[in-house]
Amino acid sequence: MTERTDNPPLLEVREVTRRFGALVAVDNVSFEVRKGEIFGVAGPNGSGKSTLFNVITGIPFSPSAGEVLLSGEPIHRLKPHQISRAGLVRTFQKDAEFATLSARENVYASAVYCGQMTSGEAADAAEQALDDVSLARERRMKAAADLSVFERKQLMIASAIAGRPKVLLLDEPAAGLTKPEVSDLSTLICTVHERGITVVLIEHVLPLLLKVSDHLMILNHGAIIASGRPDEVVRNPQVIEAYRQTGGATLNDAQNALDIVDLHAGYDASDVLVGMSLHVGPKERVGLFGPNGHGKTTLLNAISRVIRPRSGSVRFMGEAIEGLAPHRIVERGLVHVPQANWLFPDMLIMETLELAAFTERARQQQKTNLDYVLHLFPRLAERRQQQCKTLSGGERQMLAIGVGLMCAPRMLMLDEPTLGLSPKLKDELAEAIAEISGRGIPLLLVEQDIAFILSLVDRMYLVDHGEISREVNRGGEVDHQEIMDMYFGSEGVS
Repeated sequence: MTERTDNPPLLEVREVTRRFGALVAVDNVSFEVRKGEIFGVAGPNGSGKSTLFNVITGIPFSPSAGEVLLSGEPIHRLKPHQISRAGLVRTFQKDAEFATLSARENVYASAVYCGQMTSGEAADAAEQALDDVSLARERRMKAAADLSVFERKQLMIASAIAGRPKVLLLDEPAAGLTKPEVSDLSTLICTVHERGITVVLIEHVLPLLLKVSDHLMILNHGAIIASGRPDEVVRNPQVIEAYRQTGGATLNDAQNALDIVDLHAGYDASDVLVGMSLHVGPKERVGLFGPNGHGKTTLLNAISRVIRPRSGSVRFMGEAIEGLAPHRIVERGLVHVPQANWLFPDMLIMETLELAAFTERARQQQKTNLDYVLHLFPRLAERRQQQCKTLSGGERQMLAIGVGLMCAPRMLMLDEPTLGLSPKLKDELAEAIAEISGRGIPLLLVEQDIAFILSLVDRMYLVDHGEISREVNRGGEVDHQEIMDMYFGSEGVS
C-alpha cells in the first residue's frame, strides 16, 4: 500500500459536475489521486461512476462545471486524444478492440496513436505490454474476436498501457469473469501498478477492489459519501445504507443470489420439475439449456411464483421466497422477463416503461433507470411515443427487457430472449445483456441457441426431463453427443 502523504497528487478533480438537463449525474465531486497508488471507486448501480470517468477523459463529454488537472496542468478543455497523449488513458466496460486485427496489431496501434511512437518503438512497446499482462505468445496473432473473455481483458489493458501512460483508469474490468479469472485479474492489476503506472479502478466485484486499493471512494447519486482507507470505508454507515437502499449487496456480502434445492413443480397432475437444484452466485451469469418441454420455463415460473412449487426451497439473497406472492418477489428485486413478450399493445413505449416502476424502490430509481434503458436500447428512445403493437419482434424483446430493468432488479431471469430474432439482432441483444450483467446484476438465462448462451454465461446447466443432467463451466467442453441424446434420445442418434 502507498502512503498518500508521501506523494504529490498526480490527478486532481476539483468540484466536477455533469448535468443532463435536470439530471445531475456527477455532483460537485472533488478528489486527488497520488502518484503510485491504486485508487478504488465503488458505489451502487447508477451512482455516477462511469460518468465520472467519461468527464475526466472527455469521452464522450466534458464536465458541465469544475476542473481536472494532470501533473498540475488543466486537461478538462482538451480533446480526448490530447488527454490520452498527456498520459491519462482509460478502458471501457464494453470490448473496444478492433475485432479483426490480431492482439499484437491492436496493441501496436495503441502505442503508435497514444504513445506517438515510431514503428520500431511501437513494436517493442506492444510486445512489452503483452508480456506485462501475460497474454500467451501463441495467442498474440489471434484475431481479437477469437480471444476468450479474460484474454480480451488482457488485451484491453495491454492496449491501454502500451503508450506508457501516467494514469490508467479501469472501468469494471472484472465484469463477466469467473472467480479464478478475477484472481488472475488482481495479479495483472498489481503487475501493471508495479511498472510505475498509477491506477484508478471502478469495480463492482468488491473483494477485488478491497484487496488491491490503497484508497477507496464511494459515490451515491453522483456525490461522494465516503473516502479513505478501504477497511474504514466499508464500515461507514452511509455506505452500508446506500447499498441497502438500492437493493445491492453490502460491501462484505458474498452470499449466492439464488439457491434452488429439490424443487418440484408442474401443471395439473403432471410433474415437470422432479427435484431440481441449482444456484446463481453473486453477480454471476448462469445459463439453462435443453430441449423444449423439459422444464426450463417451468423453473422460472416456479421461482417467480407464476405457478406454485409443490415442494422444495427457493432462497433469494438468503431469504426464503417460495411462499411469497409474485409481486412481493418483484419487490425483493427478483425480476422475470417471460418468453411471450406480454406487453399492452395499445400503450406507448414510455407509458409501458413508466408503469413497470411500481415498487417503492423502483419509483425511487425511475429517472435513473429510464435514462439507462433508453441509453441501452436507442431504438426505444427513437420510438418512445409509438404504441407497443407497432414494434418489430426484436424491438418488443428490447422493450420487455427494458420493463424488467425498470423494476430495479437485483437479479434478472430471461426466458429465451433471442426467440425469432435475426443474427444481427441477436448480436445487439448479446451486447445489451453483457452490459446489464456488467453492472453487477446476476442473470439466469434460458436459451435454445447454444452458441449465444455459451458466449454470455459463466456456467451452464443442461436440463433433461425436469432435472439437471450436467453443469458446464466456462471453457468446459460441451458433449454434442449428449445434447443430441437429450433432443432425440440415445437410441435415435447413431
